Amino acid sequence: MPEYKLIDFNQVSKADIIFTTDRDHWLSQTIRAATNSIISHTMIVVDGINIIDSTGAGVTMREWDTAKKDCTLAIVMRRHSLLNLADQNKVVAAAQSFDGRKYDALGAAGSGMMGNTRNQILTAAGCTLALGACEFLLTEIEENAKEENADKKFFCSELVSRSFSVAGFPIVNGKPTNMTPDMVFNSNLLSYVGHLIDKPQPSSNLTKEQLERNRKSGYRKDN
Repeated sequence: MPEYKLIDFNQVSKADIIFTTDRDHWLSQTIRAATNSIISHTMIVVDGINIIDSTGAGVTMREWDTAKKDCTLAIVMRRHSLLNLADQNKVVAAAQSFDGRKYDALGAAGSGMMGNTRNQILTAAGCTLALGACEFLLTEIEENAKEENADKKFFCSELVSRSFSVAGFPIVNGKPTNMTPDMVFNSNLLSYVGHLIDKPQPSSNLTKEQLERNRKSGYRKDN
């Protein structure tokens, strides 16, 4: 991660990706714990005022001032080589074409369970405790991830990764429905732009492991 920068929203570009955290919200805490990450949500910049993302209300465009209301952390990343307005417009147009689609809760669960090796191990361990229920859920997740069901519903990182793929500028390897926010955040095709919001916890509340992980991720700690 390059040197830490605190920036304003007027310094971001169309099609930049914003990764956020609401540290006090239970769902944000759950996602971060499941993915071992400092972030829990992601969105695409539409213009100098608006973003587009997928929440429980589905895919919607809204003002950044509304979206940031409860954020304690917001980090901006940019796709390598996505420098001209025409290409940025392609990404935004792809995202806007999904406006109004419902939230993909099943896909979000699937990405959390199967998105990386760590989660696959945890899922396997959990399934030994509730085999019947787990098999049913995994079957439903696999059905939801089939190509014919793509683009019907979206969770946040699925929307972001799918929009870039449709525009011709993929940011991750693999199916968008398997992409957690952390997997997109750590893509080697993205460059750090800056922090829009940074409200760190007091250092006394963090373990050495958390401080080190935050340092490596560009998350400033208290002085």
